[in-house]
Amino acid sequence: MKRMPMPKYYETKTFENINEFSVSCNLVREKYSVHQHEYYELELILDGEAVHNINGESTQLSKGDVVFITPMDRHGFENCLFRTITLHFSTTYLSPMFKKVLPICENRIFRGVNQVTKTYFDIAHKIFMDENANNRDVKVKNLVELILLELMPDIFDNSKDMPHTNDSLSEAIGFINVNFTKEIDLNSIERLFGLSPSYFSRAFKKRTGKTFVDYLAEKRIDYAKKLLMSGERVIDTCYECGFTSERNFSRRFKELCGVSPAEYAKSKK
Repeated sequence: MKRMPMPKYYETKTFENINEFSVSCNLVREKYSVHQHEYYELELILDGEAVHNINGESTQLSKGDVVFITPMDRHGFENCLFRTITLHFSTTYLSPMFKKVLPICENRIFRGVNQVTKTYFDIAHKIFMDENANNRDVKVKNLVELILLELMPDIFDNSKDMPHTNDSLSEAIGFINVNFTKEIDLNSIERLFGLSPSYFSRAFKKRTGKTFVDYLAEKRIDYAKKLLMSGERVIDTCYECGFTSERNFSRRFKELCGVSPAEYAKSKK
C-alpha cells in the first residue's frame, strides 16, 4: 500500500498577523501540494478552474466557488490554473457567536456564490492592502463574519427563514461594517439603499439579532479597543471610532466591556 506523503504544516505564526487576519490575491499556475494549517481559510475562485483535494477527496472547482477549510484539514490543488482571493483567520478576534460555532463546523464547498459575497471578498482584500493595521483588522473581521453569514445562514444566522440574496439589506449591512467610523443613521441608509427606516430596522434586527444602534456601537467599540491598546488617548479614540460624545462613548464602552475606556487602556499597558 502506497504511503501518503506528509503534508506541509503551517502554524499561525507562519503568516504575519495571522492571529488576526490575512488576505491575499493569488494566481496559481501549477500543483499546490497538500498541506495543513492551524487556522481557518476561505478561498474564492475568481477565474479559472482547479481540482481541489481535501482529506483525500478530489472536487472540481470553477469561477465563483468558495472553499471553506477548517484547522488541520489536509488540502491542496492539482490540475490548476486559477486566481483567488484567500482569507486566513483564527477565531481569536471573532465575535462570541462565531467563536462558539466555528469549532464544530466542517469543511465545505459553496458553488456559485452570490455577488454580495464576492464583493465582501474584494473589499476585504482592498482594505487589507491599503489601510493601517488597526482600522484594517477590525474591518476585515467584520467582513469575514459577513461572508460566513452569507455562506452558512443555516449555522450562524439569527434569521434562518430569511434567505440571503443579492439584496439591498445585505449591501447596507456590508456598508455599515466597512464605514462604521463615519456618520451613519437610518436616513442615510434610506438615501443610499432605498430602505425605509421602519422596514430596515425590522429587517436588520431579524438578520443580525441586534438593533441598528447597538450593532453600530459594537463595531465602533471593537475599533476603540484596538486604538486604546495602541496608546491612543481616550478623547481621540472617541471621535476616531465614530462617536460624537465622549460621555456616550464611555457609557457604551462600559456596557460592552465592563470597564471604562481609561481603565481598559491602563489594563493593556
